[in-house]
Amino acid sequence: MRFYSDSFRHYDGLSRENFQASLEQLWERFPNLRYDTEILSWEDTANGYEVETKTTIVGLQARDLPNSELRATVRSRQTYENGQIVSQEILQEEIRILSGDNPPNVRVNLPLETAPNSRYHFDLIVEEPLGEDLILGAAMQEPVSSQHHLNPNSLELQPLNAGGLFKVGQVENGEGDYWVSGAIVRRGGIAIISRRMRVN
Repeated sequence: MRFYSDSFRHYDGLSRENFQASLEQLWERFPNLRYDTEILSWEDTANGYEVETKTTIVGLQARDLPNSELRATVRSRQTYENGQIVSQEILQEEIRILSGDNPPNVRVNLPLETAPNSRYHFDLIVEEPLGEDLILGAAMQEPVSSQHHLNPNSLELQPLNAGGLFKVGQVENGEGDYWVSGAIVRRGGIAIISRRMRVN
């Protein structure tokens, strides 16, 4: 946290203390995380730099979910002053948690942006043949907020008739960033995917 300014501001509404707490919680669940960050672009500002990055995060074996893997990709924009990050905005984000010996291989269809009060399609498509396997699934949408960073909601699973989860959603709470999340459960494994969608 020494790289984050005392006045650090996160566009999700996180204070420096909230941000530190969410990082600690993540590292407690996945104590062997590996981060790879690529600089996509940067430019001088009056007091420092504005840098856009893409970070890939991989973690194996969650403490509370044996035989699991975390895969996350985050594209973000940071402002640096005096060698510290003073602000951060998440531009794109996807988090996958895979668990079990045979988690389903899932393709995601979701727009990166949508307009307020418009409908959107959210699909989790299982890429391999299911044979006689029964699959369960669930989806939900929630605003991105500091509260949800530390207290994620649960999903209620329902039997699925087709080879995936196919939902039509609508945002009625106005502009902002939303988490759209889904889970697919099959014999031998679970895939949980969350993506960030911007409404403006």
